[in-house]
Amino acid sequence: MIDKVKNNPFISLIRDEYKELWSSIATLEARELRSNGTIKPLTSRHKWRVYFYQERKILNAVLKFCDEKSIKIFAEHDGFVSNLPVNTNDLSDFVVLETGYRVKFSGEVLSPVLEASAIAEELLDGMIELDEAVDDDSDQDEPEDAETTKKDHTWIIEHIKSM
Repeated sequence: MIDKVKNNPFISLIRDEYKELWSSIATLEARELRSNGTIKPLTSRHKWRVYFYQERKILNAVLKFCDEKSIKIFAEHDGFVSNLPVNTNDLSDFVVLETGYRVKFSGEVLSPVLEASAIAEELLDGMIELDEAVDDDSDQDEPEDAETTKKDHTWIIEHIKSM
C-alpha cells in the first residue's frame, strides 16, 4: 500500500515540488558540513523552525495591520478570527510590504450579528450612507440636514446592535 501511494502520480508531483521548495530554501540557510566536506541535508526539525519563523513574520504583519485598523483578532494556526470584517486585499498588500511575501487571504463571516454590528458602527461613523428613498412630492433642490438623516437612522443602528 505504501508503494502504491508513493508511486501515485499526484503524490510524486507534490513530493517533487516539496523537494524543489526546500532545496531553494536550503540555499538561504546556514548549513553544517560533514567531516568529508559535504553539506548536511536539512533535518525536519530545521525545516519546521524555518517554516514557523516565516509564519511568525506573516502573523506579526497581520497583527500590525489589524492594530492600525483597530481590529481585534484572536490568532489561530494559519489564521485568525476578528471582531470586524477584514479587507483581505488590503491585508495582502500590507503583508507583502512588511515581509516580501504575497499571501492570499480568504475569510467568511462567522456571525451575522458581528457583521451587522460592524455595519452599524460604520453607519454611526458615517462610512456608509443609506440610500434615501426619493419622494416625488419633495423638493429635490433642498439639501437634507445630515444630522436629521443620522437621527432618522438611529433606530436601525440600535436594532442591529441589539441582535
